[in-house]
Amino acid sequence: MSYSVAIPENLNEELLKHLVRRDGQEDLCFALWNPSVGKSRTTALIQTVLLPRNGERRVHGNASFLPNYFERAVEEALRENCGIAFLHSHPGPGWQGMSDDDIAAELGLAPKVFAVTELPLVGLTLGSDGTWSARFWEKQSPTQYVRQWCENVRSVGLQLRTSFADILIPPPPEIEEQIRTVSAWGYKKQAELSRLKVGVVGAGSVGSMVAEALARTGIARITLIDTDMTTIQRWKIYLSKRIKYTA
Repeated sequence: MSYSVAIPENLNEELLKHLVRRDGQEDLCFALWNPSVGKSRTTALIQTVLLPRNGERRVHGNASFLPNYFERAVEEALRENCGIAFLHSHPGPGWQGMSDDDIAAELGLAPKVFAVTELPLVGLTLGSDGTWSARFWEKQSPTQYVRQWCENVRSVGLQLRTSFADILIPPPPEIEEQIRTVSAWGYKKQAELSRLKVGVVGAGSVGSMVAEALARTGIARITLIDTDMTTIQRWKIYLSKRIKYTA
């Protein structure tokens, strides 16, 4: 099972404004999420941001929340039948790992959150450039919670912005076939595009051209959807030489 997080674009902008502070200090907040569970991936769908009110958190270089803030998050989660996400920012750019203090804070929250919601705590960290990292704290035993890193965090709206965990989905190597493609928008954008998973509905005359164009562009994971298994088998042979595919 893999894990991910999806955030509506408007909520992502709200979180950026709150968590990336002009004074360079860290900040935090809670949010509510609903699970979207597939055959091989669980996604936390962020649906509501609970920004702190006066007297609910302290900012002191780092940031800490007061009990009344967590209690409000619990009340809202029970009312909406949702899970709880804990979000905080770091002052540096890029994908963020976790300090010992970060781990201790989320491990302390995980049992409490699961006890009231029966869903794992979802932790998110925001870099100063808008890059997210995320994890699920899955219950393994009555006293043990294990961190499961998310492969990506997606901001979904008029634009799709995706933060990838390089430790799980490393950026692709630069290859000669993509030199001209990469030169159009740079290696960073190419690394983002190539790690997206794209579904193609129909693998006939049009769909096959789309699938081939995606493969040539460098998209590494393509799902082909077609009732004609002969067509699917033909494209399996072709695509298996270039990319990872599912059909």
